[in-house]
Amino acid sequence: MVSGLRARLLSIVVVRVTTGNVPYRVLFSTDPTTSVVDLLETYAGRWAIEVCFHDLKQLFGFADSSARRQTAVERVAPFVGVSYTILVLWAQLNPVALRLATPPRRPWYRHKEGLAFADLLRAADAAARARPVLDPAGRINNLRFTERRRVTPRQQALRFAG
Repeated sequence: MVSGLRARLLSIVVVRVTTGNVPYRVLFSTDPTTSVVDLLETYAGRWAIEVCFHDLKQLFGFADSSARRQTAVERVAPFVGVSYTILVLWAQLNPVALRLATPPRRPWYRHKEGLAFADLLRAADAAARARPVLDPAGRINNLRFTERRRVTPRQQALRFAG
């Protein structure tokens, strides 16, 4: 059941909800010409954007940037957005990532469908841990400087001759 109250500067929409612990949802709009249907559709469309911002701040570190210079601050948001997009595309295009991201079945959470951003982060973490590239101690020989022997022209000619 949806009812609307129009004031001069504010539209208030009260929605009765039949599921959950909160029986009513109250939505406001500062545009008094907005219809009830438009207000509800805008709210529903905005919800995914709000969840994205929440995930970027709480799970991806967007709110914890240590940037102080103007140019660095201006680069943080695009960098985080591109990183977020790359992670989502990696998970979407990689069947192994989707398998890693699938959470275990929990009896108290049977109704969950689809993946959350936290699931994708967990999958990326598991995939990165499986790669020895991220363990510099395992590849320390590649980091050491080794002197190259001087090759004489005769030795070089013998190499090419076979």
